[in-house]
This record gives sequence, structure tokens and C-alpha cells, in this order.
Amino acid sequence: MGALYALYPFCKRFTHYPQAILGVPLALAIVLSAYSLVGDDDAQSKGDPFRDRPTTAATLALALAEILWTMIYDTVYAHQDLQDDVRAGVKSMAVRFRHSTKPLCAALALGQVALLALAGVWAQMPPVYFVVGVAGSAVALVVMLVSVDLSVPASCARWFKLGFCFVGGCMNSGFFAAYLVSWFGWA
Repeated sequence: MGALYALYPFCKRFTHYPQAILGVPLALAIVLSAYSLVGDDDAQSKGDPFRDRPTTAATLALALAEILWTMIYDTVYAHQDLQDDVRAGVKSMAVRFRHSTKPLCAALALGQVALLALAGVWAQMPPVYFVVGVAGSAVALVVMLVSVDLSVPASCARWFKLGFCFVGGCMNSGFFAAYLVSWFGWA
């Protein structure tokens, strides 16, 4: 995965989608973590490490949601240097979609929230996950995309940090709340 992280800056030379490439190692961490929970002995005895299809579908939905989230926050971040990047010939989603970044990010956010919801359904998460994780992420994404002024670098930096904390915090809090509900048997 480290090689993929190292590849990210070089991708700005040949593709307008380095944000998607940055999201892949983050998503792979989700997939590898889920795979590690299957357990080697059990997986090898069945011959199919991803035999539980709803869990696999939930994992893949969560991984795709992570890629979309990375594309959103890193595109907002990239707007800080938009003018310099255009002059230097650096490619990014911010450069490619500079006149339609907010609609693009809104579409990506819609996909992210839908994938988070699907992951929850497929993993049979308790209602608290949908309230805190999914709805919380949706609200945080809306606030971020409405509030950020993409023409002001300081606003981009501010909402990159705040959005990262709020949206990421909602996603993590949704999982933690679901864990607590499961742990204490409240569901």
C-alpha cells in the first residue's frame, strides 16, 4: 500500500484523478482489515476467504465510500493551489472540474452516503449506525460543501480540516456507536 501512497504525487502529471488513486490504499486498508477478521484457518477450510457475500458486499461498499470521500476532501484541498496548478500544468480533479467542483462533489457525496447506507444494510447494522454514521455524514457533507468558498484558499484549507474531522468523525462515531450497541446488547 505504501507504493500506492508514493505513486499519488506522480499521478498529478498524467491524470486528472489523483484523488481517486489516493483513495485506493485507504480503501484497501478497509478490505484487508475485513479479510483479517475472517481468520485464516476458517477461510482456508472453506476454500473461499470471502464466502460471506453480504459481508463482502458491505466491505466493498464501505471501501468505495472511502474512495469517494477521499476524492471529495482532497479536491477541496487541491483548490488551495488551483491557479498555481493550472499555470504549472499539474493535473487534479480541482483543475479538471474547476468550474463545477461543487456539483461534482455533491454527486460524489450522494454516492458516498448511499454506499455507507448500503454497507449498513448489508452488514445488518443497528439503527444508531444510520443516524450517527450515515445521516451525520450526510449533514456534515452538506455543511462542508455549502460553506466552503473554493475561490479562497484559506476557506479550502479550513473546510478540508473541518470536513475531514466532521465527516470522518461521523463515520467513525457511527461504527463506534454500533459497536457499543452490540457490546452491551442494546439491539
